[in-house]
Amino acid sequence: SILTLLFRVSEKVATPTSVVLMAINTCAGFYWRDVQMGGVEPEAWGWFKVCVPIVVIFAPLGSIIASYFHRQVLAWLVYVLDTLALITALIVLADKISIYGGLAIAGIMIAGFLLFSFMAGAGKKLLEKEQNSRPDLQVKEIQVKQ
Repeated sequence: SILTLLFRVSEKVATPTSVVLMAINTCAGFYWRDVQMGGVEPEAWGWFKVCVPIVVIFAPLGSIIASYFHRQVLAWLVYVLDTLALITALIVLADKISIYGGLAIAGIMIAGFLLFSFMAGAGKKLLEKEQNSRPDLQVKEIQVKQ
């Protein structure tokens, strides 16, 4: 979100970059937990083993498929899939969420909306400031060739 909203990086660049960063963070976290903190729970290792083959196959495949989409189509797909994931999680966990949990979820959603709106506005101002300080700078979408 910071890449696209604040620094105005195209979704076509930000999405694969984020996937690689998540993979690095996961490996570093598992290493730290296992070596420095005395071990990782067996259940966590099980989930890790299940997820690795899926990520290894579908992350590059998704990146290849996404390279054929316009950046706004890719952004729309991310919005729709994230919304579906949230709705599905709320349906699955509906019997485990109390009224306070529901209020917490609503509060987090509102705070997230405000934070992302602020980042989008700050990114717009940052871009305008950069364009005004360098009139020779032309902002245009870069086409990635395969």
